[in-house]
Amino acid sequence: MYSSNGNQSHIEYNKAIFILGGSHGMDLYNAIAMNTSNPFIVSVSRRYCRAPTFTGDINRLPRCQYEDFNKFARSYNENISHVLYTQTPDRLFDTASIYDASYSDLSSQKLDEVTNYLSDLKEKHSLSVIMIGMLPPLKLRPVEWDYSQTFKAQYQNILSPNAIAMSIYADSQFAVKLKEHKIYYVSKLDSFALNLPNDLLINNRITYSDQRHISYKGEQIVGERFLENMVKLGYQEFD
Repeated sequence: MYSSNGNQSHIEYNKAIFILGGSHGMDLYNAIAMNTSNPFIVSVSRRYCRAPTFTGDINRLPRCQYEDFNKFARSYNENISHVLYTQTPDRLFDTASIYDASYSDLSSQKLDEVTNYLSDLKEKHSLSVIMIGMLPPLKLRPVEWDYSQTFKAQYQNILSPNAIAMSIYADSQFAVKLKEHKIYYVSKLDSFALNLPNDLLINNRITYSDQRHISYKGEQIVGERFLENMVKLGYQEFD
């Protein structure tokens, strides 16, 4: 976007909204870009590139974008409206699967790695930073569902109440840590207005593409809800 002249893009489109993360950053970008009238939404996301693990060692493969974005923001912070970061919750639990985890299994180190990176972005470059999370993972991918049954008959096989509870707990812990740095945390369950299990199927369309990601139809639906909620929170740039 800034290949020839970063300031030229700023003049043409106003300030950019940058989305950081792994594959969930790509999902969030799709959900926002297809629903907003803002022409300058940029994804700086790459599969597997969650901030925990890939911010502490920039030489670890795959080569992720976090340090590069830090350098970019140093030069173009005045052209950036907001930086949004998101990730999956299940990678935050070290000693157990999120389906079996307890509160004590949530990794403080991984929470701190994310918090420290985002707070550095905010403080060093005077950026508006927002974290968006967490989307509870399913127990079964849609291709593994039993289509000879109704969805209501098999919801208990698809959804994990514990994964939902752990996602909400991770939400709460991030919100507390980031508040200390005056970084706003937006719950994905709230901002997507996600009503599980009902929202697994909307207008006969499945909203998850696999265990952890939103389908194209899901991005259309929750993206619209997300933008409406961000505008209600006062972020008019998302309209």
